[in-house]
Amino acid sequence: MNFSEILRNLLFPPLPPTNSSIHNTELHKASVYNNDNTNHINNKLCLLLSHGNAVHELFFIECINQFLQNYATTIIHPSPIPTTMNIVDDDNNNNNNTVPDDQQNTTKCLIFCFHKSWNIYHKLINPLYANNITLKNNITIIDMTVMLENLLLKSNSELDNNDKDLITDENIGTIIKNCIKDKTDEFLKNNYTTNPSNGVQQKNIGIFIDNITALYDLGVTVRELEQFLCSWLYHSRDQQTAINIANILVCIGIHIGDFFQDSIVSEYEPALVHLVALWKSRASITLECKPLLTGYTSLVDGQLICWKRSIEDNINLQNVTNSSTYHFHVEGKHINCYTPGTSKLLT
Repeated sequence: MNFSEILRNLLFPPLPPTNSSIHNTELHKASVYNNDNTNHINNKLCLLLSHGNAVHELFFIECINQFLQNYATTIIHPSPIPTTMNIVDDDNNNNNNTVPDDQQNTTKCLIFCFHKSWNIYHKLINPLYANNITLKNNITIIDMTVMLENLLLKSNSELDNNDKDLITDENIGTIIKNCIKDKTDEFLKNNYTTNPSNGVQQKNIGIFIDNITALYDLGVTVRELEQFLCSWLYHSRDQQTAINIANILVCIGIHIGDFFQDSIVSEYEPALVHLVALWKSRASITLECKPLLTGYTSLVDGQLICWKRSIEDNINLQNVTNSSTYHFHVEGKHINCYTPGTSKLLT
């Protein structure tokens, strides 16, 4: 089984089939005009946890691909009312495939690269999106390798020679924190504001971060990381603007390291351990990449555990978490997953 199919079913489960076109029409109208009443029900948090020497770059890129595929090129749940995205060339649009001006649908994507350079991720992303000139205008890239150098050079130029010693780890963390806050606030403000005369707009927002532990290592505190997450997931909305935030997906990559799950590390970094546990309990989806415990074959790259949280009782808000375990093998840009015991690679 391909990982793309697994992730698609986790992030965007299909609606149950119905034969009533009227019912579909009402569902679509409700999603467009009454989204403010959903109380962030479409906001999703996806965590990618890699243990030991396991890596999750391909899993991270696949989350971006799925987000763009479902929101920027197609509609997840087709409805009788046609819908298009703003990445389509208006000059080539057919009138039968467009929507009225008061039902515009746009997709915006913000990607933070704190672990590796964006050039590495760019090679892995689907060429359909990476080479789409129009779509590039809707993708904002924040590359840590470039950002950090520019921030430190700017800070050094603003200090006197006697103040060079002030560039401490704590100051670096503050500089990075303020830069991230400014970038995200600008991104969200631009996407949550529209001209009411244009009617209702649907906004699909994707925020992707890899990896969050790099910020912690550079001095961003656990409390500040939690504030970032809350500002992304539970944003404040301007009631005076005719805008609809239809879907928000926040995907966070966390490289845990070789001994993170051991009790020894908990004594040194208890705050980060507790934060990861807290986020895992709140995440809609958690993907954990682990090396095989035995290491008896090189034909399987590791073990993938998929956790999905759902609300069984809407009144009492009782959470139910389901998990599935796979062995995965990477072939080029593709990830093949097998239920343990079914892969021919292990027989």
